[in-house]
Amino acid sequence: MYGVQTLTINKVNNYDGSTIDGGLIWGDGPEGISAALLDTAAYGRALTNVKLTAGKTYEAEYYLHNRTGTNVIMAICVKNTSTSQSGSVTLLKSAMVNATSAIYKQGMMASFEKSSLNRTLTVNPATSAYSDQGCTALVNTGVLSNKYISNARVRFKVNSGSDLRLKIIVVKYQSDWLKRAGWTNLVNASDLNQQNPLAASGTPYSASTSFTGLFPNVARNVTVPNLNPFRLCWGGYNNMDGDPVSGSITANSTRVIDCYNSGEFEDPTNTLPFKRNGNKGNFGVVYAIYCSNANANYIRIKPTRAQEGSYTVKINGIWQSVSATQSTPAKLALRGGHSIWFALTGGNTGDIELQFTQG
Repeated sequence: MYGVQTLTINKVNNYDGSTIDGGLIWGDGPEGISAALLDTAAYGRALTNVKLTAGKTYEAEYYLHNRTGTNVIMAICVKNTSTSQSGSVTLLKSAMVNATSAIYKQGMMASFEKSSLNRTLTVNPATSAYSDQGCTALVNTGVLSNKYISNARVRFKVNSGSDLRLKIIVVKYQSDWLKRAGWTNLVNASDLNQQNPLAASGTPYSASTSFTGLFPNVARNVTVPNLNPFRLCWGGYNNMDGDPVSGSITANSTRVIDCYNSGEFEDPTNTLPFKRNGNKGNFGVVYAIYCSNANANYIRIKPTRAQEGSYTVKINGIWQSVSATQSTPAKLALRGGHSIWFALTGGNTGDIELQFTQG
């Protein structure tokens, strides 16, 4: 078998004809939400607090587990910090799935791409004259029971407002949850010393289980010159196969490092309060992959770890969910072209090996 090839990957701000010039806001840190994060006056926390720029279009996504022991609301909200001027955003796409386990297999990204909205929302000033006090939800779970997982994604354009912020929030369910969502503070270093409910007893949250940030580019363009296999790296911190990337990055590193390919990762802003300022993985990023070899009639996809992988791909113009194992890779026929779109969805671990083949 041919060795894994190194590719040059180009970061871009569009993948379906729409320019996402504001960037991708990702939040899954802390991924497992514990009761300790519901202890403030807002009964919850914000995982992001990203200042938005009028005229820009953004995408935002989260992947979170409710392990609080009670009902919560998870939401992607726009918060207005102005007490005198309203703002306006247009919701362009939206999708969400909630389930008890393995929700990445349910094709949230496929549903998102099929979504077509044009809903303009007013973001009120942050005053008591409005019951929401300046917080507008772009998408929310409704009542989310304990031990449920939620994955949601939105695309929106900021029309006006100089004091708007994007907040991915979790708050205890109650009638005035939206107002309290606007009150939430960003998780802090003390919060991240709490017990991680998804880990063994006594294990605190860590950089390996939490990351959040604003990434400048939402997509990657990749040209594959031949039929040799290539890999997409699950994380810039480590490739999850047990070896540090290049042997030179540690949990305290302040940058990201590419793994198999050049140009695959980028440094985020608006990260959580960890020493490391690198992204753990390119979750939510869409890879547009083209093979220039005319004999590329199939695409073969398999995880590099023993666990089953579940991915979202666009094949022959149709988004679909694909599952694969090392012993049973997915093999999909390409009709009328030599390209696919690939998205690494929440809930996966381990690198992914792909290969265009003739038969």
